[in-house]
Amino acid sequence: MPFRVPTFPLTCRIYRASSGGPFPLTGGVTSPCQLQLRKDGWVSSNGGSGIAASMLLLLPKGTDIRPSHTTTPADAVQVPDDSGEYYVVSAVNDVAKGFPNEYRVAMLALQANKANGTVWPMP
Repeated sequence: MPFRVPTFPLTCRIYRASSGGPFPLTGGVTSPCQLQLRKDGWVSSNGGSGIAASMLLLLPKGTDIRPSHTTTPADAVQVPDDSGEYYVVSAVNDVAKGFPNEYRVAMLALQANKANGTVWPMP
């Protein structure tokens, strides 16, 4: 059975990060998406390891969503749109690149505000 492009039953809002301050919580761009729970082993940036639960956000191919770079912080995502649940994009990659079933996947971190280390309000 051939692999199929995932369905995107939800709508998310992607907020572009700014280098000078906290993520904007107004505006943003909407995109169709699918949210999945991922539980696996991980290695933290300081070398520690353990088990962590993270979220995967599946998006149509070519969706403009960005992880952290040396000069800019990562984008923030509200999933579902208008839900009040915010995530930080920690990695982005393409699946089945160059094939008709291509899509983009973003690994999402917990609802933390990188600008000041606080947690965003949850519904």
